[in-house]
Amino acid sequence: MVPEHIVIAGRSGIGNSTTAVNISAALVEERYRVAHVGYDPRRLSTAPLRGAAELVACGEECLRGSAACVVGHRGILCIEAGNGDDEGGNAVFGSLCHFEEIARHRLDYVIHDISGEPGTVLSFLADTDEPWRLFVVTSADIASIHTLNDFIAQFNGLKPGKGRFGGVIANNLSGPFFESVVGDFIRETGAHLVANIPRSMMISVGEFCTLPLVEVAPQGHVTAVYRKIAHTVAGGKDAKIPSHLDERALAEWSHRWREIIEELDSGIVRDGAAI
Repeated sequence: MVPEHIVIAGRSGIGNSTTAVNISAALVEERYRVAHVGYDPRRLSTAPLRGAAELVACGEECLRGSAACVVGHRGILCIEAGNGDDEGGNAVFGSLCHFEEIARHRLDYVIHDISGEPGTVLSFLADTDEPWRLFVVTSADIASIHTLNDFIAQFNGLKPGKGRFGGVIANNLSGPFFESVVGDFIRETGAHLVANIPRSMMISVGEFCTLPLVEVAPQGHVTAVYRKIAHTVAGGKDAKIPSHLDERALAEWSHRWREIIEELDSGIVRDGAAI
C-alpha cells in the first residue's frame, strides 16, 4: 500500500505546524492511518502528537528503523527529519518515501510539515515519483501573500504529473476584512480556498497543553474547521491549478488594497468596498 504524501507548506511563522498537527489529528479521528513528519531543527512539529516521548532529528543517515520515530496521539507515527530548509532536505524527503516504518505501518497519509521558501520546499518534491499533494498556508499579510504567489509560480514550473495542488488554507484571520484580502487574491489567481481558520485563543490553549486542538476543544468552532480541511484531504479531489500574478500584476493588486485600507482608515467607503 502506497500512502499519499500531503505537504503542508508556507512561510515560516505562519502557523504551519499548528495547522499540520490538527489536520493529522482530525484524519485519525476518521480512522485513517497517518504519519506526521516535521522538518524543524527544534523537533517541535510533532510535540503536540507524541506527548512526553523524545525524538531526535533523524536525518537521512538515521532512517533505518523504529528508533527514528514514535507512535503518538491515536496511533500517529511521529517523525522529526531535522531542518527542511537546507540542501539536505531533498535526500531526507526521498529517504522518507521509502522509510521501512512507513511501509510497515500501512499508512493512508504522510503529513509533511515544511516551512520555508517555495524553491526549497518544492525541490523536496520535484524528483520523487510518490503521490503527493501541496496545500499552502497563508495569512492576510503581504509577506505571506507574496510567498503564496511564489508557491503557485514554482508549482506551475514543475514537470506535468509531479504532484497535485490541493489548495490554499488561510490561517489566523481576525475578521471579515482579512478574509476579504485573502479571498480577493484567491479570485485573482484562480486558486481553491480550502478553508479560513479564524484567530482563536483556543489555539494557544492547545499549544500550551502540547495537545492538538481537536483533543483540547473537540466541539470548538476552530476544531470544526480543521475537520473540514481533513475531509478535503481525504476527499482527494484535484483542485484547479491557479496562475500566479506577475510582478506588475502583484504590484497593482497591492496598490489597490493599500488604497482601500487608507480609505477605510479615513472613514471613506466606496461602493462595493464596505467590508
